[in-house]
Amino acid sequence: MKIYVNLAFLENLFLSEEQTDRHFYMKRLLNSQQPGVEVITDVDIEEAYKDPEKRPILRQIAQRLPLTEANFVADCQSESFHHSGEPKLVFADGVSLAIDQQFGCFHASTVTLEKADFLFHAEELRMDGSQRDWSILKQIKHPCNALVLTDNYLFSSNQPLENIQSICVHLMPESLAELSFDLTIIGCDKNRDRIPLMTFYEPLLKYLQNQFSYPINLTIIRALHHDRYIFTNYYRIASGAGFALFENRKIPTTKQTTLNCKSVIYEGKLSSMHQNRKEELAKCMSINRENGEASGRLLGNKINRLLS
Repeated sequence: MKIYVNLAFLENLFLSEEQTDRHFYMKRLLNSQQPGVEVITDVDIEEAYKDPEKRPILRQIAQRLPLTEANFVADCQSESFHHSGEPKLVFADGVSLAIDQQFGCFHASTVTLEKADFLFHAEELRMDGSQRDWSILKQIKHPCNALVLTDNYLFSSNQPLENIQSICVHLMPESLAELSFDLTIIGCDKNRDRIPLMTFYEPLLKYLQNQFSYPINLTIIRALHHDRYIFTNYYRIASGAGFALFENRKIPTTKQTTLNCKSVIYEGKLSSMHQNRKEELAKCMSINRENGEASGRLLGNKINRLLS
């Protein structure tokens, strides 16, 4: 995970008298010595440390010497910055950014730090008889440019697209001005193994193209995957009962469940979920690599930042 932070943000954060949980978690994140977290600034820390006015601020993050990318604010506004599926967070004051709407990348300033709450707090969302679709996912909607869903039975109901269409509508970004969105679905119901993938692929892609203005790279892979997850750039959503919950806009009593939703930096540090997510995505990456269209078990272009 890469965390980009400019000097103006650091000064405003550490000089602020705010004592909220989000400020505590933000400072913990920047102080992190955990492997897998890279803090990147726009200043040469060793050079800036010579300035007596900057030194007290920089001491706050000098537990492990940050990297320097002086032009990261400009770089993050180019498409090439976002090719990797590695989680990236941008915290910058004094600049105007729209990289969430352009590229599905999270950013915040000290003024808008509440935007980071979804990163610091976990959510448990109850799916019961009161629900009629997946609109509850709007509570955790966040910037993203890729999604991987694993569920063997997603297409097994009498209306096989009902759940995935609603999930996508409520999780995928409304706008993605300068990037395509990558969507990969992995699962295999042996009882429906002979149904051609095009039965699901073509109407789903057409539906998504009607809903969203940006290009979508859709891949469906018919491969067994025991666990039921949704992965985005920053999140893992787990469902014990899977994601094929709705049948004609109702959830049967036997399928009622709780969604466990957690980000990669829950409470301002890499949680155990981060490693679990990494291992699960590695399994999905292997499935994506090993299957080809010639096998009849994959349809799509196999493009997904989370699996590269």
